[in-house]
Amino acid sequence: MIEMKYNRTVKLQFFNSMVIHAANPLELPLVDDDLVIVHIESGEEIARAVINPEKYFEELDNSLPKILRKATADDIIQHKYNLRKEKEAMIFCERKVAKLGLDMKLVNTFYQFDRKKLMFFFTAENRIDFRELVKILASEFKTRIEMRQINPREEVRLMDSIGSCGRPLCCANHLDAFSPVTTLIVKEQNLPMNPSKISGSCGKLKCCFLYEYDEYRKVLEKFPVYGSIVSYEKEKYFLDKIDIFKDMVTLKKMNDDEFAEMDFNEYMSKVVLISEPEKKDETDDEFKE
Repeated sequence: MIEMKYNRTVKLQFFNSMVIHAANPLELPLVDDDLVIVHIESGEEIARAVINPEKYFEELDNSLPKILRKATADDIIQHKYNLRKEKEAMIFCERKVAKLGLDMKLVNTFYQFDRKKLMFFFTAENRIDFRELVKILASEFKTRIEMRQINPREEVRLMDSIGSCGRPLCCANHLDAFSPVTTLIVKEQNLPMNPSKISGSCGKLKCCFLYEYDEYRKVLEKFPVYGSIVSYEKEKYFLDKIDIFKDMVTLKKMNDDEFAEMDFNEYMSKVVLISEPEKKDETDDEFKE
């Protein structure tokens, strides 16, 4: 008889798109998209299991939130009821925000599964005094109210949008957390610095530029640094473009629009390096449309 093994640590995605890892002490036989009830610090929450068949977690980390059970039929009814109530709470809160004249944009509303907490996600340019609003909401819904201000990336994540690739946004689908994406990462992949091409739905640089970046860096190790000043045929040029697929480099003449294209072997034999630019860690905030 074959002994079945189940992940003792499971990746979960909440319905507000937040992703966590949770302990599976009961070794429940979970598959992708199973709904489970998990105990978190503030109570019980419902979440979707995200199972990677290529990654088996044998270790049990008891410091993590614990999965209590698979969602039952009653749990799913409760979840659907919460979803309806979230929409009502959203409408109510929007009316009160307008009445109080608060300069904030309500993005989404989420009930904790056990209804011990009701969360309102919003964006705002400045700090908001929402103490009066919280009093009104707590009186209306008879539960703990949490107001959470979010950034543009988190806003798009909650909207469950579709990316330019035609697929659900990575941040709302499988990313555990946001990682910084810099303009240097874009440049080193030889992508055009066109805002409409390299910006995601949130207006920031696309998260997917990180996926193949390590491989690009390995290949680029043999090439000179972008922007290097070189001497070619007794003239000064700077390195303008690297095509790692064709093994080609393009030089641009200093103070001129003349270009010189050659393969890497020719570059190594005919070009002399004068200087390399200082590497600058350019964040996506430095990229302006």
